[in-house]
Amino acid sequence: NTRSTFQYTYIHSYTYTYTGTGTMATLYILYGSATGNAEGIAKDLAERRPLPSGFASVVCEPMEKFKKISAPWAEPPAPDAAIRKHGLILVTSTTGNGEAPENASRFVRFLKRKGTVESKPYVHVAFSVLGLGDTNYDQFCESGRVVDKQLRVLGGTRAKPLACADEATGLEDVVDPWCNTVFMDITSACNGSSGALDDDDNGPAQSSKSAATSAATEEEKKVDSFEQDVATPPDASNVLDATTATTDESSFGVQAVRSLLLSPDDAPVRAIPDVPDSSLPSLLKSRSSCELVDDTCDDEFGM
Repeated sequence: NTRSTFQYTYIHSYTYTYTGTGTMATLYILYGSATGNAEGIAKDLAERRPLPSGFASVVCEPMEKFKKISAPWAEPPAPDAAIRKHGLILVTSTTGNGEAPENASRFVRFLKRKGTVESKPYVHVAFSVLGLGDTNYDQFCESGRVVDKQLRVLGGTRAKPLACADEATGLEDVVDPWCNTVFMDITSACNGSSGALDDDDNGPAQSSKSAATSAATEEEKKVDSFEQDVATPPDASNVLDATTATTDESSFGVQAVRSLLLSPDDAPVRAIPDVPDSSLPSLLKSRSSCELVDDTCDDEFGM
């Protein structure tokens, strides 16, 4: 759910110095893009130099070509490699009703397959996901969320919390800081110096949502509060009764009506008479409805 009107260009340069020894590895960047935004961000990352510590080259491809480049991920890096895990950066947008872009749909389906989950093919991979979306749509950054969650389920090490950029408020608010630190985070995770984050830790994904999403959350809280109030029987001390009858003799329904219609400030207070439960019609199992007027009322109403 991103539009094609936004194009982001990076002009920053960052330096990462590798001081260790061992075989240099390849950094992998995959993108799922419908309008070109995710592709542009991914390719800009691939062109940054120097590369993060421990990496000598970079491969940047659409997610649909994951099988072509993922063969080395089945095994850990070589014993003499400068890193302990393969580095993977993913950038994806969301289209339609929470769907993955066309060039990412095969990859997303692969991540969800039962056989893939059982084989856990990403135990030797450290990853970080950037999702692009728009909170004007219901399924905000759904593709990014699915990819991030499934990679963790499949054994991957989350190097950085999922970041969700909102086009409604400005993609750059999330994209820029994420891109400025993702190389360092991937390097740390690939070296084994950072552990996997919990599956429920969505980090910036929560803070990147627009005020509209926060408002929706507040509305949900109000609804929950209302439902709880309705489910709780009213306190007898708060139920007004201008008659001598006690509230204990009233049914719950009568108490509820009183508590809703009357307040301590009402003057004069008008009593609501008690209605015996025996006078209320009962709904029989054999009837689809109940009769509220009996035969004795036919003459009165001219029936």
